[in-house]
Amino acid sequence: MFKDKPATIDDVLAAVNKFSTATEERFAKIDQRFDTLESRFDTLESRFDTLESRFDTLEEKVDRIQLELADIKERLERLERRTKEDADAAGGELVDLRARVEALEKRVQALAAHS
Repeated sequence: MFKDKPATIDDVLAAVNKFSTATEERFAKIDQRFDTLESRFDTLESRFDTLESRFDTLEEKVDRIQLELADIKERLERLERRTKEDADAAGGELVDLRARVEALEKRVQALAAHS
């Protein structure tokens, strides 16, 4: 320990005590850092839990919107089919009506020609 004189037990105990005290101080600082990090981690974990909950809620809303859109699409397709069927039926009726009008016009012309 000392170059010019041999170390006594008291010298060795003092050096060990000094080393022990310095080590304890360093570990106390490390413990404080870990406590700070743990506190920050707990805060981050709480924030992540909140975000996860929000994402779950958003996912549920998106699922509901997708179901509603699928329902709307199905209803529009039914309306389209019904409109086409109605238009086809009306078209057939118009052809029949036109034929009847043409027949009536011919009868009127024939009657007008005989008068």
